[in-house]
Amino acid sequence: MGMSVPERRVVVVGGGAAGMMASIFAGKAGARVTLLERGEKLGKKVYITGKGRCNVTNDCTLDEFLHEVARNPRFLYSALSFFSPQDMMQLLEGAGCPVVVQRGRRVFPATEKASDVTRTLARLMQQSGVEVRYGSRVQALMTETAEDGALHVTGVRLMDGTALPAERVILATGGLSCPLTGSTGDGYRLAESVGHTTTPRMGVLSATKPICSLSFFSSFNMRETGS
Repeated sequence: MGMSVPERRVVVVGGGAAGMMASIFAGKAGARVTLLERGEKLGKKVYITGKGRCNVTNDCTLDEFLHEVARNPRFLYSALSFFSPQDMMQLLEGAGCPVVVQRGRRVFPATEKASDVTRTLARLMQQSGVEVRYGSRVQALMTETAEDGALHVTGVRLMDGTALPAERVILATGGLSCPLTGSTGDGYRLAESVGHTTTPRMGVLSATKPICSLSFFSSFNMRETGS
């Protein structure tokens, strides 16, 4: 990374895959990074992806990737141009976590253990000088109003009252998909508190509860889909 951010303090809120990656690259760029994780460990959702094997990415081109995005794929164009699926594979392999490409060009750690991905990212965070604080839930974003009336985020305040000043705050709290892993919607609340608008949330994947005997489905040919 050619970018340099001397003496800049960055706070990353959320210790999932996005927060871990954000902290790694901010640290590599020269920032002093503190990652705040409300739970007791990093990457909780990573552990359950791909049925515990962690479907890291797909080995496909940028255009192929965007073609599979159902809504507003161009939104991802800049991010994927900067850091492609192949870059993700190289990052893991370069850090000692070899990957394999399986059916459907899905990419998994060679060990097929999601924990190896989390440990690798945690190791990269350590190498980038990232400070991790567990049990740290953010109550609010700290702000100040500039002379031109613009609102600037100046840090975060934790539930216990601790104030952490920062030049940049990255919200990587996840959505509402799995509250047991810490995804309880804090990021929406924090973003809205400083004037951002958010779209209505709705379910995408859901468990099903049968209301009739499963024998009804015995004549159907059921097959597994997804990862």
